[in-house]
Amino acid sequence: MKHVIETGKAGFVAAILMFAVPAAVSAATATSTLTVTATVLSSCTVAPATLAFGNYDPSLATATTGSTSIIVTCTGAASGSVGLDKGTNGTSVTARAMKLTAGTDTLNYQLFQPSGGAASTTNWGNTPTTDTVAFSATLLVPGTLTVYGSIPAGQAPTAGAYTDTVNITVTY
Repeated sequence: MKHVIETGKAGFVAAILMFAVPAAVSAATATSTLTVTATVLSSCTVAPATLAFGNYDPSLATATTGSTSIIVTCTGAASGSVGLDKGTNGTSVTARAMKLTAGTDTLNYQLFQPSGGAASTTNWGNTPTTDTVAFSATLLVPGTLTVYGSIPAGQAPTAGAYTDTVNITVTY
């Protein structure tokens, strides 16, 4: 009989251990998504430029000309127009003038749009779709526009240095 009790105790102990030891944990999964977003702001910058005509000789019968580049850089791809205002001393975009730095005399000049890689006779102004110049640019490929200038012959200014400041406006 002692044998039966031992077996009974063993069964009882086995039953207790079966419930006391947790069963193997089964793995479960749940899934979802992570949305990642960003907004790239559209912006363009234009580098300052200088158009240096050099010396103007009033005795010459031909205009003094020069050119420079306006460089527009944009985030992403952008297109739009570049305008040039009348300048500090001009009365309109068709009547620009440089002013003598040490006086009040003026020296008239004109700014022209590019045409097929050369100067044109088309005035460069600041009225969109009328007298501005179209551009397209990216961060890696800036838009480069050539502005051509001319100081008409036949002026009789006082000798000295002349200057004007023209604002560049990029619309995109």
